[in-house]
Amino acid sequence: CHVVVAAKSTEPQPTLPGSIYTVAAEGGLRGGLTVRGESALVLQVTSLCAAMRVGPATAEVLCLVSNPFGREPTFITAGNDKAIHVWALSNYAQLARLNGHEEAVTCLALDGNLLLSGSDDCRVCIWSCGGEDKTSLASAVITGHRRNIFSACFVPETGNRQIVTCALDRQVRWLDLEHESNRHLATTRQFCSKLAFVPGSAHVFLSAGQDGRV
Repeated sequence: CHVVVAAKSTEPQPTLPGSIYTVAAEGGLRGGLTVRGESALVLQVTSLCAAMRVGPATAEVLCLVSNPFGREPTFITAGNDKAIHVWALSNYAQLARLNGHEEAVTCLALDGNLLLSGSDDCRVCIWSCGGEDKTSLASAVITGHRRNIFSACFVPETGNRQIVTCALDRQVRWLDLEHESNRHLATTRQFCSKLAFVPGSAHVFLSAGQDGRV
């Protein structure tokens, strides 16, 4: 239940205030940040890192996206506390807590000003998050899945009117938001956990799951 902010350099950056040292020091005063050495990182690609708690001590963070749109850069987390949390990248202040799901939030996808979230409640929610107003729930959609959703993506070149999803029920499904319909596309051998569109294509996407196949 932590987000790790890492820096390859200890020097101040032009787009962020201070350095990794000052961020950690400020966070330490709030009790939310700690500093660790390079050996604490498995890949050892950074020199120092700062960690902050982004939810209750019992909460597990299951997904994370960064959002460069809106009035300031943010990052967004979600997990088994059923909520979506929006954080300022500049000072790690919580800007919003979004409540729309009834179970754990398992996946997030951002396309422009729209945030897509999938959940163990078998629904996807679409949030408007890039305008002057606060982030708000635009719609909640029944997907047709019978088990936990693991991945959800907007279909490219559809104006965010279509979505593909996959879930623990082994199904890959297509949702048409404009016509409020959904369709079963495929059933995998074991549960499907990730989806990704082939770059440059609105009609071809990849799926991967427990069976080790793509």
